[in-house]
Amino acid sequence: MAFNRVLLIEDSPVMARLVCSALAGQDLRVTVARGGLEALRLWAEHPSDVVLQDLSLPDMDGFELASCLRRLPGGAAVPILALSGLMSEMDEARIASVGFCEVIIKPVDPLQLRQAVLAHLPSASTARDRFGTGRRILIVDDDAIQAKLADLCLKRLGFETTIASAGAEGLSLAHEARPDVILADVLMPAMDGFEFCALIRDDPSFSAIPIVLMTSSYVDAEDREHARAAGADQLVIRTAKMLEVVEAVRRTLSPGAVRGTRAEVSAGFGPAWASKITAQLERQASINAGNAQRCSMLAAELAILSGISDALAVREAIEPALTAVLDACLDAGQFAVGALHLTSNGLEHQLRFGDWGGWIAAEAQSVLERAEHALIALQGGPLSVSTASGLRHLSPLLERAGLSALIAVRVTHRNTFFGTLVHGRQRERRPPCGPPGVPGSRRRADCSSPEPDAGVRR
Repeated sequence: MAFNRVLLIEDSPVMARLVCSALAGQDLRVTVARGGLEALRLWAEHPSDVVLQDLSLPDMDGFELASCLRRLPGGAAVPILALSGLMSEMDEARIASVGFCEVIIKPVDPLQLRQAVLAHLPSASTARDRFGTGRRILIVDDDAIQAKLADLCLKRLGFETTIASAGAEGLSLAHEARPDVILADVLMPAMDGFEFCALIRDDPSFSAIPIVLMTSSYVDAEDREHARAAGADQLVIRTAKMLEVVEAVRRTLSPGAVRGTRAEVSAGFGPAWASKITAQLERQASINAGNAQRCSMLAAELAILSGISDALAVREAIEPALTAVLDACLDAGQFAVGALHLTSNGLEHQLRFGDWGGWIAAEAQSVLERAEHALIALQGGPLSVSTASGLRHLSPLLERAGLSALIAVRVTHRNTFFGTLVHGRQRERRPPCGPPGVPGSRRRADCSSPEPDAGVRR
C-alpha cells in the first residue's frame, strides 16, 4: 500500500506520542527523531514527504537544522512545518528566511495538526507531473513569506526558481538570467505587477516569455482587462495551496498557448486606475488594522494567563492567589480598581484589589450591593456606567475614588449565582494649559473640553 513519510523531530516523548496518535490512520508512516543529528541521519537514509520539527532541540538550533535539511538532496522542496510555543519577534522574522512552510503552535490541536500535514502532502498528480523540470521561473513578490511559499511549491514541480522582492529587481534578474516563465504579485510598492508586466512586454527580447500575475484582491472584469492591456497571459487568485497559480503556469507553458501582448493605448493606467489602487490599499490597511487589533487582544489574554500562572505558582493561600489573579485581569484590561463579593452556602466574602484610596470594607460593600440591585434590574446583563451623574447615583464614594467609568457583572457558574464583580477606570488627570507632560505618563497634553458623558449603557 502506498504511504507518505513524515519525519517528526521532537525530543519530548509526550509530544511525540500525541503527534503519532493524531496522524494515525492517514496512510502516513511517522519516523521520530529525538534531536537534530538523528534527524539528519534518518533523512540521509530515506527522505520524507513532510517534516514536523520542534524549534527547541537538545543538540541543535531548530532554525539551523531547517537550513541543513534544505541543503540536503531532496530537502529544498520538502514542506517543513515548525512546532513551537510562544515565539519572540526575532524568531518570527527568521521563520520565513529558513523556509518553514507553516508554524503549528503548541499545545497542538490534533485536528489542526492532521489537516496541516495533509494539506502539505504532495498529491499523486503532482508527484507524476513535474512539468517544471528543466525550466527557470522568476517569482516577483514583496511579501517574503508568500514568495517563499510559491518558491517551495514550484520547486516541487521541478522548476529552478529565482526570487525578486520588487519590480525593479525583477527586471534586473530577468536580464541577468532569462526565465522561461515569470510569476508576479499585483500589489507591490513602487512598481505594481501591472507596471512590471508592461515594462517586460516593452522589451522585444522578452515578448515570448509567459507572464502570470497573481493576486488576493483584484478579481473583477476591469482588473482582467488591465492585465491584458499590460501584456499578462493570466491573472489568477492566489490561495493557500497555490492550485490556481500552478494551473495558470501550466496553461501558459502548454504547446500552442497564446502569448499576451502589450496594448498600444495605455490610458487604462491613468487616474482611474490610481484611484482603484488607492481603494485597494485602503482596504488592505483596514484588514491589517483589524489583524493588529486581534493580536492586541491575544496579547492581553496571554498577559492574563501569565499573571494567573504566576499567582498560582508562588502563593499557597487561596485569598492572596485569587487577589493576584484578579489584579492581573484588571491590569490587562487597563482597569485601576476592582472589588469582588462572593456568597456561598450562607457565607459572604469580599476582596478588593487596586487602589481604592483608603476605602473600608463597608464602603466597598455598599457599592457592591447597589451594583447587585442594578444587575437584577438588568436581568443578568452587564452594567456599564460612564457619566459623573450615573456614578454618583450608584454611590457618591465613586467620585471620591476618582473613577470615570465602572463595569459590574454577575459571577455565575452553571446558572448558579455566586456573587458580583465590579471594576472601574480612573479619570485622567488633566494638566494646566502648557507643554505636554512627560512621555509615557497618563497626563493629557491638551486643554480641550472633555467629551460629553456617554451615559449608563445597558
